[in-house]
Amino acid sequence: MKKILIATIVPFWKRQTGAQQRIFALVKALQNRGHCVRVFFPGHVQQIDHQSAQRLGLDVSFHSSDRPLANNKSLCWKFKWQIKAGVHAVIGSVIDACWGRQLRADRRASVRLGDYRWPWAEDAFRVVVDDFSPDAIICEYITMAYLVESLPEHLRTKVHCLVDTHDLLSERKQQFAQHQRAHWIDVSPQQEAQALRAFDTVIAIQPLEAEQLIALVDDKPIIVVGHQPQTPVHCRKIPTKTARLTLGYLGSDNDSNADAINNFLENVWQQFADQSRLRLCVAGSVTDRVEMNLRFGNVRLLGVVPEVGAFYDAVDGVINPALYGTGLKIKSVEAIAHGKPLLCTPAGCIGVPPQGVTVVQQVDHMADVIASWASGGTVFEEVRGAAASAADVVAGAAYDPLLNLLDRL
Repeated sequence: MKKILIATIVPFWKRQTGAQQRIFALVKALQNRGHCVRVFFPGHVQQIDHQSAQRLGLDVSFHSSDRPLANNKSLCWKFKWQIKAGVHAVIGSVIDACWGRQLRADRRASVRLGDYRWPWAEDAFRVVVDDFSPDAIICEYITMAYLVESLPEHLRTKVHCLVDTHDLLSERKQQFAQHQRAHWIDVSPQQEAQALRAFDTVIAIQPLEAEQLIALVDDKPIIVVGHQPQTPVHCRKIPTKTARLTLGYLGSDNDSNADAINNFLENVWQQFADQSRLRLCVAGSVTDRVEMNLRFGNVRLLGVVPEVGAFYDAVDGVINPALYGTGLKIKSVEAIAHGKPLLCTPAGCIGVPPQGVTVVQQVDHMADVIASWASGGTVFEEVRGAAASAADVVAGAAYDPLLNLLDRL
């Protein structure tokens, strides 16, 4: 058994976005292997977050700028902490006052790596590392690199540090820019490479990005660790055939998802808007960004769903009309893992097992596939059966490269 410390500012216990689902599944995989996992979370949360984490069996060390948890520290140490936290809070409030207003009025605002460098969090992180004595630290995204850099040598040399990249962020930023969209973080390839060099091992989420990361930081070991959803066995059974075909789309409210679903509704689903035998369920925070003129009668906007499994139970198939984006499309992997036929574009299936997937080169070509699925013949039943079988493929050994590395430490 190894002691693993996860550093993240993603409230993954909510399991509402792809990133949250990925981190939750990763933590559970480590726990199921018998490792002792603690999570370092430097951010303000509510009591419900504490309760949710506890209910899910997560050991989360919550920290915030106004609440140092090192009770064994001297009064002088705590006083210095409060000064640093106060300065950070003042600066943060000024940034929020200016940048927050702009963000609400214009979604094109971005943050930089330096915006994540919080002195009080560095202090808290050192205390947790000193107290927990982990064998390995896994940072979620390069935004946490500064925590590893802040460790004193006597702590840093004792621990193997990994970064779970999720995306090649500089490449993702460029793709967003090509579509006149701002990415959530403004980072260059040089800045990303510098942040990656703080770690001993780099985790790529899919093979194509592993190759790109090798070119970016050829002096670091790189392993590929995909996504293996926490999927109940019952979800892999073929559901009873019904007269109505229900398709689903689940996504967060980022620009790539908003562009994808609105483009699909306008260029594909509008052809089926008056057909009651077809229904589209859109879930997740992306529902807030569905354009009003595209909210057709046979489109249900579910908002954030409390349980992803319940959403997949309610749909017959899943679409992912992605136009751009990097990383691994968690929503696509989740669909396959739940035994649901997936209809997607090439951008929606990068790094995804091909079984149970129907790929079209252009979004408008989805219309012909949907019409075929809804025709009442055997086409969709055959696709559905193939998707149910493909679920076992996704339930393979996605985490083996990481688990094997940890076993060798």
